[in-house]
Amino acid sequence: MGERMYFVLGYFARHGNVSDDARRRLVERAEQALAPVVPESYVRHRHEGPGWGVLAGHSADWNRLRWPLTAQDGEVTVVSFGIPVGVDPAGGPLRMAGRLLAGDDVHAPVVPPFGLLAVRDGQAELQQDWLGMCRIFIGRTDDFVVFASRPGLVAQALGSPLAPDLDGWASYVSAGHFGGDSSPYAGVRLLDPGVRMSAVRRPGGGWEVAERQRFSADDLMRRAVAAQAECSFDELMELAGTGLGAATAGLSRLYDGTLRLGLSGGKDSRVIAASMVGAGVLPTFFTNIDTKAEGDTARHLVGVLREKLGVEVEHQLVHASPLARVTATDLVDRVRRLHAEYDYQFPSSYTVRPARSGQLAEQLAVTIGGAAGELATGYWYPPEVAGDCSRATADEAIRSKLLLAAVTPGAAHPEVHEKERARLLTITDRGAAAGLTGLRLTDYAYLMERMRRWSALAYSVGMVTPFLAPDFIVAAFAVDPQRKRERAMHMGVIRQYVPEWADVPFVSVNTGRSTVTRIWDGTGLASVHGLLDTVHGELSQLMRREVVAKTILACAAGRGGGPQERVLQQYVWLAAASHEFEPGAVRPPTQSYQAFVKPYLKATRLPRAARKVLSPVVRQVKRTDLGRRVLAQVRRRIDARKGASA
Repeated sequence: MGERMYFVLGYFARHGNVSDDARRRLVERAEQALAPVVPESYVRHRHEGPGWGVLAGHSADWNRLRWPLTAQDGEVTVVSFGIPVGVDPAGGPLRMAGRLLAGDDVHAPVVPPFGLLAVRDGQAELQQDWLGMCRIFIGRTDDFVVFASRPGLVAQALGSPLAPDLDGWASYVSAGHFGGDSSPYAGVRLLDPGVRMSAVRRPGGGWEVAERQRFSADDLMRRAVAAQAECSFDELMELAGTGLGAATAGLSRLYDGTLRLGLSGGKDSRVIAASMVGAGVLPTFFTNIDTKAEGDTARHLVGVLREKLGVEVEHQLVHASPLARVTATDLVDRVRRLHAEYDYQFPSSYTVRPARSGQLAEQLAVTIGGAAGELATGYWYPPEVAGDCSRATADEAIRSKLLLAAVTPGAAHPEVHEKERARLLTITDRGAAAGLTGLRLTDYAYLMERMRRWSALAYSVGMVTPFLAPDFIVAAFAVDPQRKRERAMHMGVIRQYVPEWADVPFVSVNTGRSTVTRIWDGTGLASVHGLLDTVHGELSQLMRREVVAKTILACAAGRGGGPQERVLQQYVWLAAASHEFEPGAVRPPTQSYQAFVKPYLKATRLPRAARKVLSPVVRQVKRTDLGRRVLAQVRRRIDARKGASA
């Protein structure tokens, strides 16, 4: 899970007549918003000047990184959003700030996420990374332009009434993440890829603030289109290796401790591990063993290193979602803590992980992962397409992956899908404008949506994926789609550095059973019942209540699976958010819930043996009043069916 470990809030007064009192109130509102989520141990920094100010803070062990969050020298103040993996850190933030103020695209070689603010007398530049993965949110009023690392911090600092951005939440319902530049809050948006916000102080006071496009993912796409025509596969492989090496080496230069690498049984982490072993950089491996096949394969890979290559590495085996630890905390409480820590933005699948503190992280953990490796394997390519494809086929493939990524068909209201369908067309329009065609457009959508907005890397410091190194991205988009289907890039890297790993089968999502906690474990179903009974806000109604009710009954009868679990995870995420955004729409628990569920009992096919389905999961549900009422209806329906057939 990502570790944010810092916060940044800044503002520019737009007019010279904005009072000091107004600025003070803005900062006070920000402090009130930060109080519940920032640990007391955090180190705080405050910088301000005529009409501008920055408040920043970080964990006490940030000094283990060789890149300070803030720095100041004379007239120059610099604040970082993360650390710039992939660049030469010589001279530190002040040197980079000087280049940024001079107009350089300092972010071009960076492995996202990263952002940089530089302020000098009368001039300020705020640069988003080329993917827009760094969490820099902005909002405006007549008096202020505010930016921050958290969208809610922007909304609360501005003093506007807090309201959900329904278009953003529509994206979340369908895809499991906030799409494009949207945020959970109305009036707050994420800076676009590569955008630079420039501010110049007016002679009469106040700041003129404008945004302009700088080096972005689309520039990398243009490079890839050129490389596609000019470079051989071997040359592209060399470019990909250069990118992987630069990312790993860049992280090593910024951190003086041991690097950690999540080694699964899959293909992406194996590529990163092989490249690191080949470069002589030995991380500590750790493996999630909730799925037995993952642990068995990772153990074998480490055994090959030790026995055949004489390479000694540390290998830690961990359970990411142990039942006892997860269910020790109520589901709704787990969700609310995730909402607080990540400001509603985290994937709802983490509802079945152990409870978080609800505050920003206090300890640094530098980790390398294999996210974005999908860009080199045709992960979103439609299986029925043998070669390349048309724009229309690419659009349909993207819709199939994003419109129903997080819920089953019919679980979201049709209007939700219509909004998303229209938005997704703008993604392929942009990719086509950069020169991409066919299947490469699906890779582009994966990069711009799944990696930029959904990946946990976007919320972390010290969690890096070398697959987002610019050179690797260029190579991955330039490689022929058929070679991606054959995993030629992955196998090429593995065979180059650790050929002994090449013949070890990869673990897939369908390999073996998992012991991971499910949302219906413990009192999970009772919690979902309670939210469905009491929460009636506009936000929660983006999903169809009747579908959620049927899903609850199916899970209570022991017929829950992955699709049903996604529906419940998404609904709990929405309903808990609606509870916070729209407290006036929360009703007291009803005396009888059966009036709502009765119409769906008939449509729910229950096996004759369902009387015995009261597993430990359902017995937990039975302990609540609402759960007893629902299960009583289920039992009566079963008895009625048995009586009719007697």
